[in-house]
Amino acid sequence: MNKLFALFLFLLSINVFAADFIATSKLFSSREHSAISISPGGEFALGRRNSPNHTIIFVRDIRTGEEIKLIALDKDELRRVSQVNWVDENTVFIKYRLRYSHLKIMEIFSDEAGIRFNEYSPKVDGHLVDPMLEVKGEFIFAHLLDGESDYRVVQANRELLMSGELANLRKLNKGVDNAVGFVTDGFHRLRLALIKEDEKMSLNYRHLKDNKWIKIYQRKHHRDVFRPIQALDNDEIVVLSNIKRDKTAVIRYNVNQPEKAQVLFESDIYDVIGATVDHTSGKLASVTYVEHGLPTTQYLMEESSDSQSKIAQKFPQQKVYLVSESLDSNHSIYFMINSDFPGAYYYYDKQKRESIRLFDIRPQFAELKFQKTLTKRIKTPEGHFVEIFLTLPNTSKTKYPLVVMPHGGPIGVSDTNSFNLEVQYLANRGFAVLRVNFRGSAGYGKSFQQAGVSQWGKGIEKDIDSAVNYAIEHYQIDENKMCIIGGSYGGYSSLMSVINYPGKYQCAVSYFGVTDLTLLYSASNIYQSEKIREAITNTVGDILSHFEEAKRNSPVYRAAEINVPIMIMAGGKDRIAHPEHSYRLSYVLDKLGVDHEFVLYPDSTHGHPTWNGERHQFIKIVEFLREHLGIVREYRGEDRRQMGDDMHFMSFQYRATGVAKADRDKVISYTQQAVELGNIDAAYRLARFYERGIGFEQNYKKAFDWYLYAAKANHLESLLKVAKIYQYGLLGITRNWPLAFENYEKAFHMNSYAGGREMAYMLICKGEKQKAIELVSSLEGKADDYPAWAISELEKVHKEKLTCH
Repeated sequence: MNKLFALFLFLLSINVFAADFIATSKLFSSREHSAISISPGGEFALGRRNSPNHTIIFVRDIRTGEEIKLIALDKDELRRVSQVNWVDENTVFIKYRLRYSHLKIMEIFSDEAGIRFNEYSPKVDGHLVDPMLEVKGEFIFAHLLDGESDYRVVQANRELLMSGELANLRKLNKGVDNAVGFVTDGFHRLRLALIKEDEKMSLNYRHLKDNKWIKIYQRKHHRDVFRPIQALDNDEIVVLSNIKRDKTAVIRYNVNQPEKAQVLFESDIYDVIGATVDHTSGKLASVTYVEHGLPTTQYLMEESSDSQSKIAQKFPQQKVYLVSESLDSNHSIYFMINSDFPGAYYYYDKQKRESIRLFDIRPQFAELKFQKTLTKRIKTPEGHFVEIFLTLPNTSKTKYPLVVMPHGGPIGVSDTNSFNLEVQYLANRGFAVLRVNFRGSAGYGKSFQQAGVSQWGKGIEKDIDSAVNYAIEHYQIDENKMCIIGGSYGGYSSLMSVINYPGKYQCAVSYFGVTDLTLLYSASNIYQSEKIREAITNTVGDILSHFEEAKRNSPVYRAAEINVPIMIMAGGKDRIAHPEHSYRLSYVLDKLGVDHEFVLYPDSTHGHPTWNGERHQFIKIVEFLREHLGIVREYRGEDRRQMGDDMHFMSFQYRATGVAKADRDKVISYTQQAVELGNIDAAYRLARFYERGIGFEQNYKKAFDWYLYAAKANHLESLLKVAKIYQYGLLGITRNWPLAFENYEKAFHMNSYAGGREMAYMLICKGEKQKAIELVSSLEGKADDYPAWAISELEKVHKEKLTCH
């Protein structure tokens, strides 16, 4: 008996026990629900749903659960959905772009017959500025007249948009040109305009007394923040700003006397990222900042704070955010998320203190268990603080293998403590995962962010090393089983870390990473523009003035110092970290004889366009980690099936139509691994390889053995193949019509049109017309293209000398 086939029989005898692994295909998958908002009266929820082929905008009756699809947009044609807003209790405004921009106004009805809607397509182009929820049917709209390049802002309604007759309406933004964005106050008065002139952006303010517009802010430095929250009376606005201060704070800004700016709220540690103002009193109502990796909202008005406290008490394990509320504030939608919870939207009735779970972000995760992330703020040897995020696996090991994951950027980017697919995948596969908000990360003030500039391969990597040392000291980390991996800057940092700290890591992975700092200016014409050069300088430092230092901090020039196995992954169409970075390092490592693997994704850019790329990438990474960290695991039960599915998936990704560079040897290798793990689809493919002599010497006997094995497991294609082999005596097998009929019948009972058709042929050959007629009548509907057969058609086939037994 074939050894591989014998192995199958042995594996099938192993006892099955509870699964630990989450299917890769299930984990790396899209969100289903997003952008949920409540109607002004609190009756309906509006949102977006992601399906395999469409972005769907829908409305749900919160109490009854009845739902209606407003529009389904084909993903192949859709460029973006820019606005989905309520404008009153029964009206929804939608703006999206296919080849051109499109506007839709949906009028919602609800009665005993259910939810219905009317659809209207306005004859104008523009965008919603203010829905004016308190005023039924009216809204503030910015549009372009034919031949004009400046927006006109008007107060309009559905009928006016349908007629396109907006030219005679009063222009609310009179006196300001080249505006690309507008802000109203709590009383729907146009107060602020964002102006674009000569590629520079400025903010203009409208005085209420004389309606004159004045420029109040123009950005001078790329790290400056000046974001309006609410325009008040008395020529004051509430803004988020870090002008003349380190942290972004909430400021009451007087447009006539800017030097008298008043700080309303400021954190000692974090930048404020959001705020709300009560438009009636002008008081600060709430502030939001990212604390320990999760947005935290602090409510400053007693009533709002009380409501938030009550909903938080109902869900103590989750981080709770208010995302939408009705005009009377009695009906709300909250979003809940945490490091171990993918996220869900809840409806809350404040008066009844009743909550309803409306939508899970990823309902496919409903029965899955994830790991919580620990957060710490630690002091480095240099005296500054960094935040770390450590996720431990759910295993019984006394010490955990560690994967260190530096984030990309590195300047102005940060890791969070929200649910993370990549982290959960690695933790599910048995690895502890450490992430670090090192110097240069966003959210901790300008000085902390600036401290990361020119620290590629230097200070940033020191912060990462401090975090690793802390994790080893305080948690059960196996310091002899550590690997550092990352994408973009994280890939560069992974390579530099194994160079700067020899002996610390057992391996490294760089995906879409930079390996040669000097190549940033020359890899592509895009880098020749002054704007891009400036952006690079603000992140890396002045490479041209410090060329030799840039070389010293480039992995490709220090490749001789790499003494651990490396995996390099590159996107063939990457224009941020050009694939030349990876080609160069791979070439040098080849010449030096350093153990490494190079994976090219021909159609990927600075990341993958499809989930298959992400799945392939992390299956490869886990394989690499297990090999070089010496982790051996015996797969049984459901875990074994999941691994078999992964290997079968990998075999397809090395075909010409897969995400990785085509490689027949890998197709064969992964197919064999999948077969060894019990994947029946892979057994069928292996049979085809033997039959056709692909990757093996042609062997009909082995081909038939594997077809037969898969057929006995009720694999549909294998049942049909085995039946055909018996019917016609193929692959050296003696014809056996009873066995052929038996396998066709099994296929037929699995709803196979082909199986039923062949059974009918064979019945005609045997002269059993009545049985053929009965079978034919049952075949209707088995396939969309299958017409009702007449017995004369069957007899015609017979007359054409169908070979009969």
